[in-house]
This record gives sequence, C-alpha cells and structure tokens, in this order.
Amino acid sequence: TAVPSALTVAPLAAPAESADGSQVAALRTVAGRTSLLAGPAHGVLTGRASALFVSAPTFDPQGDVYVARGIPGAEQIVEYPLHGPARPATTSGVPTGSIQSLAVSPDGSRIAAVVGLPGTGQLVVGSITSLGSHPAVQAVHLVLPSSRDVESVAWSGAGQLVCTVATGIGRRGVVQVSLDGYQTTALATAGLTGLPDQV
Repeated sequence: TAVPSALTVAPLAAPAESADGSQVAALRTVAGRTSLLAGPAHGVLTGRASALFVSAPTFDPQGDVYVARGIPGAEQIVEYPLHGPARPATTSGVPTGSIQSLAVSPDGSRIAAVVGLPGTGQLVVGSITSLGSHPAVQAVHLVLPSSRDVESVAWSGAGQLVCTVATGIGRRGVVQVSLDGYQTTALATAGLTGLPDQV
C-alpha cells in the first residue's frame, strides 16, 4: 500500500500512523542518540524529543504520540500532543526498570507496556487518565510475567493484546493474550523467518 510521503525520507525506524492516517511518527538514531520525529503524513516531520533511548511511538485516538524516553533503565512515559509542549506522565504501580515498548489502546483508555531489561521483559497494562495538565498511568496490573521474556506489544482489539515472547530456549513466538492474562493463544508464525521481536 502507499507509504505516507513523510516516512519516505532519511533512514527512519519504528514508523507509526495515527488512527485517521493524518499523522505519522518515527525514530531516527544519530551518534548514539535517538530522536522522535512526528508530523503530518504528507508533510515535513519535526523533532519532538531526543534521548539515549526512545521507545517506538504509539498514537492515541486524538493523534497524540506516546513514547518512553530517557536513560536506559530510567525511562519516563511522555505524551506529545498534536499541538503544544510535551506532557510527562505520572505513573503509579509501573514496575521499576527499563520500559522497552508502549502501546495505547484503540479507545485511548489504557496503555500497555513491556517493562524490564532485555531478556526479562514483563507485560503490564494500566489506565490512562488526566491528572491536572498531565496524563496519569494508574491501576497498573501484570499480564505476562518476566519469565515470558516479552519484547513488544500491540493491541488487536479492545480487550486483546498481541506480543512477542520466548517459547523455549533460543525460540520466540507471537501470542495473543487477554487483559487479565488468563487467556493466551499462540499465533501461527508460518512464513516468519528468524526470531520475531516486534509486532
């Protein structure tokens, strides 16, 4: 399918598109620092953040971008509104450690995060609310433990997540899991080569 023209320039990684297709975001790494670029799908991307680590961007329904950024092991969840300055999120109950990946739910009410150092990632989900002028991540609960070695997460529906996990020694797979973590289904990976780490 046609790629938004804003994503066809320069070496970019982790592209994301807003629900209505009008906005896009991506990452660019130069000299050991990663920048978040965002803007209109058929316009010019502008730099919104730069840090030693920036997670793959994820959009909420309003077209605002969420990332985890900072020093590896001490990242902070930040919202970048379509218009206006960055809004750091307050978090309550998010496990300490690296935030590898984020995904905002289709309705914008929840956020999923992969937390932990590579090899020990666990999947958690919390609600997104407003606390004054900043977003707040609250009511965080564990979905998949660190023993599953989660690396990436995406929403496949209002109450379902898809993520990559370890399926054995030296093997990885893709699973769909309910928000409470009780229903986990392995997805077929026919045609995939190597060890899947992103969804």
